[in-house]
Amino acid sequence: MPKQPLIVGNPVFVVVDMQVGGDMPAEEVGIEHMPGYAGRIERTQRLLAAARTADIPVVFFQEVHRPSGIDFGRELDGTEGVHCVEGNPGTPLHPALLPEPGEFHIVKRRYSGFIGTEFDIVLRGLKASTLILVGGLTDVCVH
Repeated sequence: MPKQPLIVGNPVFVVVDMQVGGDMPAEEVGIEHMPGYAGRIERTQRLLAAARTADIPVVFFQEVHRPSGIDFGRELDGTEGVHCVEGNPGTPLHPALLPEPGEFHIVKRRYSGFIGTEFDIVLRGLKASTLILVGGLTDVCVH
């Protein structure tokens, strides 16, 4: 039986919310995080290096809210604490996972990268047909 390629179509590598707060206590950043942060960072670094070597376009997402709270979502219903506020220590992208020139950095105000962002435009411009997703800031983003 012939082997199928691991990646087909026109891929885009998407790094979702790999932010510093993923390794900080919930009391400091407002939400609980999945265990295994250091391992996710390490695996993402390896995958990101492979994507770059293969000239696969890269998109970084970062959840960021304004200090005024005007763009809060689930935080308002009490389901989650206030998190990813601009200027707070847990909000920046992890320093080992930063966009390089020519890569895309999309700030999102909701968990979905499609709500109120340019993600759809970028994917269409890149003629993406395959998404490779990595991440794991919360249980509502990519694990």
